[in-house]
Parts: sequence; C-alpha cells; structure tokens
Amino acid sequence: MGFGGIIATGITIIVLILTGYLIIATLANSVDSANAASAAVRDAAESRMHTALAVASVVKVDENALSFEVINTGETAISNVTLIDVFVMPVSGGRVDSCEYLPFADDASHGVPDHWYVVEWAGRNVGDYYLLEPGDRISIRCEFQDHVPDNQAGYVKVAAPNGVQALQSYKY
Repeated sequence: MGFGGIIATGITIIVLILTGYLIIATLANSVDSANAASAAVRDAAESRMHTALAVASVVKVDENALSFEVINTGETAISNVTLIDVFVMPVSGGRVDSCEYLPFADDASHGVPDHWYVVEWAGRNVGDYYLLEPGDRISIRCEFQDHVPDNQAGYVKVAAPNGVQALQSYKY
C-alpha cells in the first residue's frame, strides 16, 4: 500500500517536470517569434525613414494619357518599381471627384487602358522589374479608358512598396 503512494507521487513529479519543460519551451518559442517580428517591423520602419519619392512634370500627353516623372530622392533603392501604386485624383470645384488606382502594365502592353507603364528609365533592370536607385528618375505614362478633359486639375499620388508616398498637383 505504501508503494502505491510513492509511485503516484513519482509519476506526478515526472508529469509536472514535463509540463514545466513544455511551458518553458513554448514561451521560448514565443519570445523568438516576437523578436523576429519586432526586427521585421524595425527594418521596415528604417527602410521607410530612408526612402523618399518626388513626382514632377505632370503633363497631359494626349486625350487619354498623363505622363510624369518619379524621382527617388531618398537614400534607399526602391527594389521593385513595378510594385509602385499610382493614383490619379481629378479635382472639380475645389474637391477631389474620384480616385482612380492604376496598376502596372509591362512594357509590351503599352496603351492598356487604366494602367501605367514605364516610358523612359536610366536605371538598372533586375530580372523582370526595375530597380530605382537614389537619385534615379523614371518616366511613367498613365493610360485611361475615358477621355481626359482639357483644363483639368487634380493630384497624382505614387506609393512605394514600403508605403512611402508622394503627391503632386497638376493642371493642364
């Protein structure tokens, strides 16, 4: 009878030791995951701090297109220009009428409505995308389905893949 209590106590101690080990291992894994996530957030914030864009020379090219330059005025290269988001926001009566998002279209598909593509660029090609180094300029053309009216005012906004944005007003 006395050995049953000793055996039960021994088994309970072993279970408690295993449970403690599992708790400590889980906590260690959670701390490692939190550290990795924190490092990723820190790296992304540092990348945004050193990234800056400017939009210049917004002109109406023809009745269905705008053209402008994007300049990397920051200290960090923008690794994939094809991931830049372009927004065109016409203004009427002092208010933004709409906001049109234009995705990238590759060079072979010039003239695709409601897209943007690269017209001129002096930087480097890396595989299937463009690398925009600090100080580099890239000329972008935006094609629209609808006719762009004369004497139109508005804004062009570009956003880099890391979230840095530039806004430029236009009137033509």
